[in-house]
Amino acid sequence: MKLSRRLFVAGSAGVGATAFAQSTEHSDRDYWIAVLKRIADPLLNAAANRRLKAEMPVEAPHDNATDRREYTYLEALGRLLTGIAPWLESSPEAQRYADLARRAMASAVDPASADYMNFTKGSQPVVDAAFLALAILRAPNAHTDREHDEKAALVYSVFDRKGRWQRDVTLPKDASLAGFGAKGAVYASIRNSDGSKSVARFTLK
Repeated sequence: MKLSRRLFVAGSAGVGATAFAQSTEHSDRDYWIAVLKRIADPLLNAAANRRLKAEMPVEAPHDNATDRREYTYLEALGRLLTGIAPWLESSPEAQRYADLARRAMASAVDPASADYMNFTKGSQPVVDAAFLALAILRAPNAHTDREHDEKAALVYSVFDRKGRWQRDVTLPKDASLAGFGAKGAVYASIRNSDGSKSVARFTLK
């Protein structure tokens, strides 16, 4: 039997979610958290262990599996993390999932990873990357690796519209990229000593 994405999701936590749904002793929120975990578990566990491409089936109803394989993994990761972002950001019980999400994203952008995802080929990654960016904006604390933050500055790789590498931009610790300006200028958000933030302008030499 060919494994579908629906069976991929259901197979991970289906039994537990079904038993939970039959119980009347839980609140609506408890039920929806159980549904959330049922959806998130198979994808995040596989992605965090760099096994997503090996384990997640590609659905191609129009016989375009080769094309869909280029986009389906980033599509799934970005949409999942956007959807669960408020829970990751606000719930203490979500810490394990936040850790899985950070590991999944690290794998997605690591060229050495078996799950390295397509951010540049075709137009679909523009949409999928936007979902991933929205997930980070909606849950900035959940997606911040505090241990790594204390050890290293941030390095951003800049690509042109055709996916060709242009340059790397290194920002100070605790800074986050805000945007690019004319003549190679880079704008970053800097945290001040009083906890407030300012936007600084860096010029590349």
